[in-house]
Amino acid sequence: MRVGPGIDQQPVTVLKENSQVAATGKTSGDWTEVSYDGASRWISSQYLSDTKQAEAPAPAPAPDPTPAGPTGSRWTTAALNAYGSSTQPKPATTVVPEGTQVELTGKQADGRSEYTWNGTTYWSATEYLGTNAPATNTSANTAKPGANAVETAINFAMSKLGGPYVWGGTGPVGYDCSGLMQAAYAAAGVTLPRVTWDQVNAGKQVSVGDLQPGDLVFFYDNGHVGMYIGNGNIVNALNEDAGIVVTPISYMPISAAVRIA
Repeated sequence: MRVGPGIDQQPVTVLKENSQVAATGKTSGDWTEVSYDGASRWISSQYLSDTKQAEAPAPAPAPDPTPAGPTGSRWTTAALNAYGSSTQPKPATTVVPEGTQVELTGKQADGRSEYTWNGTTYWSATEYLGTNAPATNTSANTAKPGANAVETAINFAMSKLGGPYVWGGTGPVGYDCSGLMQAAYAAAGVTLPRVTWDQVNAGKQVSVGDLQPGDLVFFYDNGHVGMYIGNGNIVNALNEDAGIVVTPISYMPISAAVRIA
């Protein structure tokens, strides 16, 4: 769903199959205008139907993994996608920073291992859970955002310039807007929620006139996010066409700004 007709228009959100929208009767080429949450939006006409599609039956639940692997302490060897189950698809539930100590439960399945971190059970790729503790543990349990963390987060995001926008992407190659912000701060040892509507509550609200590098800037009713890098610019995973780019904060309507604290 986009703000105007055409793939060059800014995406607003992605609707689930069989979502109901109200067509206004206005079209432009292969695009149809709809009313959604009281606003005018556009959808490619090929994805609209007058009838509700039959829903596919829910897949059978996967068998519960059984203990089959080692237990005890392990350390993440990269900023690691963490999932709620052995079969959960992307996007990940959260990102565990590199160098974090976790405790294996002994359960393994589909190349993932189960562990506990911060009192919660997660699953991650077994190959990124190492047996050697780092010289300095960068666990998010103790890391605090500061000048070095902000610099690290900005450098991470800027290192991804030119990379692809992938809806639901959390890296290491493709990202969506909130996935890039989460991964950037994870690289600095700071844990952020996965989606924009939670990230906007993850720090202190600041005014646009008080922005500092590293602040998160939200747009389109908090449906899009980028990181302020100074001089009126943000780095952000913009859309499928543009990818990860630097844009002026005035490029889109600002809805909030947050300083991670």
